[in-house]
Amino acid sequence: LTMSGTDYPAKQRYVGAIASDYDRWRLSSPLRRYIWGREFRLLEKIAREQIMPNSTILDAPTGTGRFVSLLRKLGHRVTGSDISLDMLKVQPLRDGQSRGNLVRADCETLPFGDGAFDYVVSLRFLGHVPPPARSKFLREFKRVASRGIIAGFPVVQSITRLKFNLGNVRYQLTNGKPRGGGPATPQSLPGELESAGLKIAHQLKLFGPFSQIIFLHLTREDHCIDPAGAVGRRVSIATAYRFL
Repeated sequence: LTMSGTDYPAKQRYVGAIASDYDRWRLSSPLRRYIWGREFRLLEKIAREQIMPNSTILDAPTGTGRFVSLLRKLGHRVTGSDISLDMLKVQPLRDGQSRGNLVRADCETLPFGDGAFDYVVSLRFLGHVPPPARSKFLREFKRVASRGIIAGFPVVQSITRLKFNLGNVRYQLTNGKPRGGGPATPQSLPGELESAGLKIAHQLKLFGPFSQIIFLHLTREDHCIDPAGAVGRRVSIATAYRFL
């Protein structure tokens, strides 16, 4: 499979040992474990309140599939897609699922028809993407999602700018090159979404005013939803940790 189009450092990063050790690294400190759990709780909340029951969902990029089990426990049918074959190889090992629901693909050119899924879930991705290219990815997600997109969107405010800049310095010292990608700001976010023909239906901040990531439920600008119909079945967040 040949990958082409927009280039960014993360596209070639998650291979080999980085892929096989990804989950262990995410859980390697109390802070990282807290962030991991917080992400699960926010996704569970927004999924229960905003996603219609028994939906088809594309998790893209799915990585090691850490959110797939949660979405399945909520009763949804989930397909995972990722550009990294090594990340995809980890997923069946962690949750006992077959590879039949995994597809290797670039999120810029997803191999699915228009409206093939009800929703696209995309977390920990858009912050790795150059800002000028983000709307291209969002348009592709919108193309394959008939109801909406759940996205972890990088938004840096003045209160978190210093932390973000320090993270960039640390990354460059460790890797010898810039991190790539880049966040939006509260001022630029509306324009980015408008360029992709999307609007915010609901949002949750990962850490309140100190958030660098906001979980957004995005819908088409001309699409009106009634999320009240999605509220119902609940699942304990503990079920998402069975594979740890």
